[in-house]
Amino acid sequence: MNLYWIVLLLAVIVEIAWAMSLKWIQMQPGVASIGTSLVLTALNMLMLSYAMKGIPVGTAYAVWTGLGAVGITLLGILFFKDPATLSPCWASCSSRIRLPCPVWPSWGW
Repeated sequence: MNLYWIVLLLAVIVEIAWAMSLKWIQMQPGVASIGTSLVLTALNMLMLSYAMKGIPVGTAYAVWTGLGAVGITLLGILFFKDPATLSPCWASCSSRIRLPCPVWPSWGW
């Protein structure tokens, strides 16, 4: 595994942390939560753009968004009691591998 892939995987972790920081802002708005989110945003973009120097853009973006979405879905289930039903998990995973995803009435969409 070369350096670009390592940086991309670290960017995925930062992406997940950034999404968690948005929940933190919602729960406890303030300088610390907003500042953390801004720092993570900048770090995330820098790491992703660096990884794209050595990985094709489509591949890097697909890995980054896919693993990030699955990671934040799992953390939402673990820490925020998000529903662990098939519907949200199917939506998260199917959107990453381009499977048809019906809109479930229980989501309220």
